[in-house]
Amino acid sequence: MDELPQEYIRGLQNVAIVMADEPDEVQREKLKLRHDHLLLGLYEGVPRTIRTGAESGILPDKITLFKYPLLAVTNNETSLYEEIKRTLWHEIAHYYGLDHDRIDELEGHGRDAARLVWTDVGPVGPSAPHRRGAEGSGRAVRQR
Repeated sequence: MDELPQEYIRGLQNVAIVMADEPDEVQREKLKLRHDHLLLGLYEGVPRTIRTGAESGILPDKITLFKYPLLAVTNNETSLYEEIKRTLWHEIAHYYGLDHDRIDELEGHGRDAARLVWTDVGPVGPSAPHRRGAEGSGRAVRQR
């Protein structure tokens, strides 16, 4: 987390960051994950941009990084480290209310970029539709 923009790290409040082997059945069902998708990370909570101030007494927001999917899309320790940073940044961006188009813009590759794009759980690629869900927002890639 030291390599991520510190102004965003310092602003995290009441957020648990955890690691799990893979999404559990409840997460897979909520997100309607298909068998050909790998979910790298997931933000579950109420983004800061839509909080009302009446959220006291609720569980902390949660960012989960999924170990086996991250290992599946990387081929060495360096690429794993970079993918973890990228995925963590993506989930933190959801905490701050950023959608996938804005995240792509900040990273310097718009919707037409010829690379994997940030998606919730839909197909990936430049023409992939972006879907939002109240249950959470995550970073998924199509398994090849």
